[in-house]
Amino acid sequence: ANQIKDSLVECGQKGVKAAIIFASGFSEVGEEGSKQQRALGEIAEEYGIRIIGPNCVGLVNTMNGFIGTFSPAILAVPFHDERAVGYVSQSGAYGVLTYMAAAQKGLTFNYFVSLGNEMDVEFSDVVEYMIHDDKTKVITGYLEGAKNTEKLRGLAKEALERKKPIVLMKTGRSEAGSRAASSHTGSLAGSDAIYDAFFKQTGIVRVDDYEDIITFSKLFLSN
Repeated sequence: ANQIKDSLVECGQKGVKAAIIFASGFSEVGEEGSKQQRALGEIAEEYGIRIIGPNCVGLVNTMNGFIGTFSPAILAVPFHDERAVGYVSQSGAYGVLTYMAAAQKGLTFNYFVSLGNEMDVEFSDVVEYMIHDDKTKVITGYLEGAKNTEKLRGLAKEALERKKPIVLMKTGRSEAGSRAASSHTGSLAGSDAIYDAFFKQTGIVRVDDYEDIITFSKLFLSN
């Protein structure tokens, strides 16, 4: 974490406009980490750099071959011809697990995005991109807690209008699960009952595990 600040300044000076920060040790570890993360945000704003992360696994675009991740597991599974399901995750480890399981069952995500602490690019931003991407037919993800529920509500309505299903696994059904989600990436998990109602109101399909994500994706693709 202590090496990122200088590197980000150097990126800005060289005109880099986007960065993926894998390093952990920021807002997820407490106030000192949050202070460091805010400092990164100030640098990014000064130079106009968009950030994914920190504390993330990265980004994979199987449509153009961009592999912006440190996880070797991504390349250890087969690629399939049909790539029409996007996947965005607030958990790097669970995201990689889902990506691998899907690939082993014949489903290659066109986009895989691990968000980490979401200091800049956040969950609904990626959902918005997928809604407006003609190659994406189904939007899936792993959600611990939405930072911008109003934006997500509006996007869910737009997805329905465009006939693009959103299938999400939302953690934190129990109090213990909610606490674990909050400490993981520093996100606010929120009341599970509220999220349940939110999904029902907006037409978002809530599932319980990665196998459901795979199954529903295949179901929607077959329509």
